[in-house]
Amino acid sequence: MSEKGTAVAESNFIALVIRNKLENKVENNQLNIKVNNGELMISIGIKTLKHACTVGRQYGCGDVVITNDGEFLEGLVSALKSEQEDGATLIHQALDSAVSAMLENGEPGIDLCDV
Repeated sequence: MSEKGTAVAESNFIALVIRNKLENKVENNQLNIKVNNGELMISIGIKTLKHACTVGRQYGCGDVVITNDGEFLEGLVSALKSEQEDGATLIHQALDSAVSAMLENGEPGIDLCDV
């Protein structure tokens, strides 16, 4: 192999290693909730999410086996976006619960209307 060919192969290998490390790092990210550029951002790495779903929690998710990552993620997104009769989703319910908790705890930045 020529010097140029060797350099390209080494460069491709280094890029692959870096990409794999970055992808692995992202897949293992813990739950992260933040405000960024005017948007509420909620993220979790896929491996972390799968672990949380399979190890079980007090909410009854024990004894779960994920048999197909792609189908699991597609189904999860669908379930999170699925609307009830009133148009609410599981995400809406989570946000409503968070706002209710803020009101109960007297958090700043929010208050009940005096109507």
